[in-house]
Amino acid sequence: MKSTLDDLFDQMKKLESNLNRSIEFQSARIDELTSKVDPLTKQNEQLQKEVQQLKDRISLHDEQLNKQERFSRRNNIRIVGIPATEGENCVDIVEEMLTTKFDLSDAVVERAHRDGKGTPSRSPHILIKLLSYRDKLDVLRSAKSALKDVKYFIVDDLTKQDLAEKKKWANQVKELYTKGIKLRFFAGKWRRSGQPHTFGESD
Repeated sequence: MKSTLDDLFDQMKKLESNLNRSIEFQSARIDELTSKVDPLTKQNEQLQKEVQQLKDRISLHDEQLNKQERFSRRNNIRIVGIPATEGENCVDIVEEMLTTKFDLSDAVVERAHRDGKGTPSRSPHILIKLLSYRDKLDVLRSAKSALKDVKYFIVDDLTKQDLAEKKKWANQVKELYTKGIKLRFFAGKWRRSGQPHTFGESD
């Protein structure tokens, strides 16, 4: 009986010894892997940081380019909906409109021409550059009432980025209008009383 117990005890000690060696081996292996993973983790974090910095620089660069393009269009407006005719003179068309519809006979049109391809149902816009920014503002402010009896309308000449931003919130702007809140799109943002409006879930 004692011999059997001694044998069992010896086997248990061997198992314990083997288990301890196995644990030590696995622990050493884990330490080795950790020593290899830690530098990779730090390297990955550094790469993510550099990628984010690059994204921020690209975003800032795009915004600066958009501001420059926006400034180049500062005095521009577009007429939408006037059918094109052969041999037309866009400057004459614009000057007549400014005189008869807006009482701006003194407004100077630097240039006016068709822009874009248009569609089967609508001719290309007439892109206009006015000499005076004030004249542009006067036209945009009074366009709705001045052109209420005609089939064409006038819009600001927005950059691609600004136009996308304007369309993005168009439905919310209409909803706010029904609640008596009027917003105006200016300098790339929807604004209320001159300040950028922040759209929320309640809008």
